[in-house]
This record gives sequence, C-alpha cells and structure tokens, in this order.
Amino acid sequence: MAVTGGWSGGRWLVLGLIALIGVFYLATIREGHRWGDDFSLYILHAKNIAEGRPFHETGFIGGVGAPSYPPLIPLLLAPAYKFLGLNLWAMKAEFIVLFIAGLWLIFFLFERQLPLPYLLLLVGMIGLNHYFWNFKDNILSDFPFLGLLYLAFYLLQEIHRKEFSAAQRRAHMRSSILIGLVLCLCYATRSVGVLVLPCMVIHDLIRFRRVTGVTLIAALMVLLAFVLANLVLRSEIQFPLWFAVEPQVVLHKLRAFPYSLIVLWDNGRSKTIQQVLFVIFNVLAIIGYVRKVRTRLDVQDVFAVIYPLALLFLQARASIRYLIPVIPLYFFYGMLSLEALASSRARWRRLAFGGLALTMALTCIAKYSTSNLGSLPESVTGPEATALFAWARASTREGDIFVFRKPRALMLFAERRAACPRSNSPRHFVGFAKRMGARYVIVNRERSGQKRLRAFLARRPESFVRVYANDKFEVYRILAYDAGG
Repeated sequence: MAVTGGWSGGRWLVLGLIALIGVFYLATIREGHRWGDDFSLYILHAKNIAEGRPFHETGFIGGVGAPSYPPLIPLLLAPAYKFLGLNLWAMKAEFIVLFIAGLWLIFFLFERQLPLPYLLLLVGMIGLNHYFWNFKDNILSDFPFLGLLYLAFYLLQEIHRKEFSAAQRRAHMRSSILIGLVLCLCYATRSVGVLVLPCMVIHDLIRFRRVTGVTLIAALMVLLAFVLANLVLRSEIQFPLWFAVEPQVVLHKLRAFPYSLIVLWDNGRSKTIQQVLFVIFNVLAIIGYVRKVRTRLDVQDVFAVIYPLALLFLQARASIRYLIPVIPLYFFYGMLSLEALASSRARWRRLAFGGLALTMALTCIAKYSTSNLGSLPESVTGPEATALFAWARASTREGDIFVFRKPRALMLFAERRAACPRSNSPRHFVGFAKRMGARYVIVNRERSGQKRLRAFLARRPESFVRVYANDKFEVYRILAYDAGG
C-alpha cells in the first residue's frame, strides 16, 4: 500500500533511513578533491561574491573551458567561503545536505505510486549506491540540481493532479508562480535545466491537448531569469544550444550513455553478475515505463525520454554523471514493473521484493568491501600539486600566464592565470602559447597524452628551460615561441 498524506509511521521510517544515509556520507567525506577543475570555477565565482568583486572576473583568458558558470552554485558556496575560506570539507558537507533533501523530495514524488517497502528500497538504492557515495566528494552542480529538479516534478505532479475551480484560481496562480521560481533555480544551477520547459509543453499537448497556464508562466519566468543573469551577472547561463551533431559522436553516445548505467550494479567482484543484473533491471525499467505512461503521463515521464535524447546532441561526454537526473526515475520504473508483475499473489510479491532487496544489499556490501574509504586516489590537494601551487605563488609574478590543462585549479590554488590548449601537438601548443602571451608551461609527467609535448620541450633547451619539477609535474619557462622545423 502506498504512503499517502500525513506523518504516518512510513514517513518516519523513510526519514530515518535518509538521515542514516546523510550521517554515513558526512562521516566518510574524504580529504581534497579530484582533478578536473569545474569545481574550481564554482569556487572562484563564490570567492568573488564573498569578497564583493565582479562575478565573472575569474582569471579566464581563453582556451578550453567555459569562462563562467550559472550563478546558483556560487551563491550557495559563497557563505562557506566567506566564513571558512577554502574549506573543501565544509563545501562538500553543504552539498551532501542538499542531496539528502533531494532524496526526501524523490520520496515525495513517488509516495503515491509505490508501497512503503518499495519506497524504502528506492531511497536505499539511490542513497546507498556506491556511485552516489563516491560522487559526494565532488563540489559540482549535480546534487543541488537533482533536488531542485525533483521538487519541480513534485509540484507539477501535484498541480496537475488537482482540479481547480474558478474560486481557486488565485491558489492555482500562486502554485504556477512557485513552479516557475523552482524552474528558474534549476536553470540557474545548470542551464540544461531549461529542457524541463519543452517536456512540460509535450506533456500538456499529449494530456490536455493544449499548453497550460502553468507552462506559459514558467516559460516567461525562465526567460526573465536568462535576461537578468546575462545583464546583471554576465554569467554563462544560457540556453543549451551547443550541439554536437557529428554522426559518429551521436552514434558513440547512443551506445555509451545507456551502457554507463552498468556502474550502478558494480559489486567490485564479478563482472558477470553485474552484467546480468544490469540487463534484467533494464528490461524491468522499460516495462515499468510503458506501464506508467499508459496509466498516467507526468512531466517527469517525458523528461525521462527527452533529456537522454538531448544529451546525444549536446556537447557532453558520454558519462553516467550526466544521467544522474534520470537515475531515480530508472530505479522507480524498474520497481514499479517488479511490483506490478508480482502483485497477483502475495507470495510472489514477497519473493520479488525480497530478491531485489537482497540483491541490492549484497551488491552494496561487496562493492564497499573492495573500496578505499579513506582517501581519494588522485587529489588536487595532493603533495605534488600542493608543492607545484606553492612554487608558482612564490617564484612567478602575479601577471605571468601559464599553459596548463587545469587552468582554473591553478587560478584557485596558486592565483596564477592559465589557459588550456585543445591539442598537445607542438605546433598547436607553440601557436597557442604565443597568442596567450604565456611565460610558463606545466606538464604532467604521468599523463601519456603529454609525453610528446614533454619530449618536444626537452629537445629545445634554447627555447624552453625547465625551472621546476617534482614526481608528478614539470614547469618550463618559455624563452622563445619556437615550433621547430
């Protein structure tokens, strides 16, 4: 029986499980942060907000990478930076709290559609999944976006569930404005959040044969948010029009994106069991989706199709990270199918639920037993990186420019501007360094992709002089922009 309304014992059970997940996440926060400097740009924006400087002045000078990001994540990080400085632990804790709130909203969205045992299992499958636990050590937009997205889905589901009389139109208007505000926050977290709007239009046309006032109000509010963000903050909050339509890229993503979900079934020991579970649950999820849309179509059901399709054409890597917004729906559809298939007999229902719960428990235990819970294998705050940043601050001038594959991390930790070229080929590198006016180049000795560049620099001591090295990094001073013959 589904949980509906009021603070029943079922809701307290779910709240207790979510609280335990939160305690587990907070207790296992790992020091440092993975390489990949998207988080650095968020913190640079937050630093500007905390110190009263223009939002967009992050030291970006060109090359690979966005010059700025949407404003909500920096606004969330700014208080932590203002009062605690560059405290990565506190920033991770803040995002974990937002993830826990997101789990609660996911429960609210589905509480009328699944029995309590399945709701508990759904929350556990998401919160205790090793992938989400491992992801918690990232200061990125995904967790806040997840919570806001499912808040929007919940509000839309509720407003479309109710029938408003003429006397209740004022309440309907307030609900519509609230939904528009939440969608603005989604959009201010990740610009791809604007995809909810076409999903709302498609939902309205299929279900009501017209575009509803809720959708029109939301669209107007998001458009206003777009104008204000670009005029006031000069932030890169824009409609996701950066398409990658090369057929080979689309075909690669068409294969890679669905298969990336196999990570959710990783047990750390048996690939065969992982693949079998992945295939079985995919079949259940497809059956559950068909059953759901035949019974009742909601905006999240449209989003479950439109969002992955959009990823095929947007400039995003084929990574499971970009599927995080639809993973709760993936689990929900699978459990909806399992619950329906086993509902004819109580014995089969108990066996189906018990089998899924036992499978998830064993998968989690096996995976965690093989995981390193104590430290990140590669961290931007590791000893070699820390030494590099300290050398850059102490031995170079503030106006010096570097060529480095993680330019925003260098700006955050060493306060030196840098740019990343699109290619490590010597000719491209030299031309890029000249255009940027770079005085130094940093190479990673452990990256196979930079071996050719290292060899090129070492062969030309008259143009590139090594001025610093540790076990992981080398720094060359550029004396002349010489690409050779």
